[in-house]
Amino acid sequence: MLFEKIIQTKLDIAAPEAYCMGYPTYDDMYMAKLKNTFEKVCYRGCFVHEIRRIVRYSNIVCRSQDISGEFSVNIIFIALVEVIEPGTVVHGCKIDSIEEDTLYSKSEHLAISIHNNVKANIFNIGDEIPIIVNRSSYMVNKRVITLIAIPFQPVERKVICYEPTDDAATVDEGLIAVVFEETKAIEARISEIKRGNPKVYEYFVKLLYPFKEVRPVSGKTIDIYDMGKASGTLSRPVAQLDSKLVCIGSGTYTVRLPRVDCLYNLACEYKRDLETLIGFLERYPSPADIKKIHGIIALYNVLKK
Repeated sequence: MLFEKIIQTKLDIAAPEAYCMGYPTYDDMYMAKLKNTFEKVCYRGCFVHEIRRIVRYSNIVCRSQDISGEFSVNIIFIALVEVIEPGTVVHGCKIDSIEEDTLYSKSEHLAISIHNNVKANIFNIGDEIPIIVNRSSYMVNKRVITLIAIPFQPVERKVICYEPTDDAATVDEGLIAVVFEETKAIEARISEIKRGNPKVYEYFVKLLYPFKEVRPVSGKTIDIYDMGKASGTLSRPVAQLDSKLVCIGSGTYTVRLPRVDCLYNLACEYKRDLETLIGFLERYPSPADIKKIHGIIALYNVLKK
């Protein structure tokens, strides 16, 4: 997931940069230093793609031991970063090598170990496959995100029932609107594909459903965009990925959180489901594209319950 993040750090400025040589202003020099230091590396639990802008910086702190002019400055900046959460589907992972039950893939900023947990002998060096991320690691200053993953296969999502409390929220309520704005943009892209290529849409909606037979959603439900009006425990049922349904009522796995946190988590769950669906629709828009991953699709269907 790409998003903008506010990051605070300390820059150590050495000569001749300390004299702002080669830069019109100190702002230009700080920006160049930030880009050279933090772009295209992991930092603060994410991968930094681009330094967008400087928010503010402190007064300089000069070294007292010498007269070199070197100094440090505390600085806050906004960057475009990437975080890959567990459960994310990553497409186009080219298998570079195979060692026993582990497939290895590397791209511009990803180093992936794929555990062939079903022992399926269908993978070859050079294949490009979708994977499901189990764990991600962001080692400071490394130029790749390290992923531990499995080949794409049915994973029954644990239905989390959120029980709202009156405690103070840990997330800004405005973030729910931000997520909904993003989900509506993805819905629009899905609708466009559905109109232009309904067979491919139906194919992936059916494929990505984790069970062989459709299991009806039972109990009282509400549209996800109206869930703020509901009271009681809320959950996202196992349904097709672009379903807007939210269940109202108790469940077997309940988490008690502030009300705003509950709504935000449910919105994010819906967004992740939409991102999974649109990822397949856009990556494999034709029968010829789908055929390229026929092996892993066959495996997926076999593994369905």
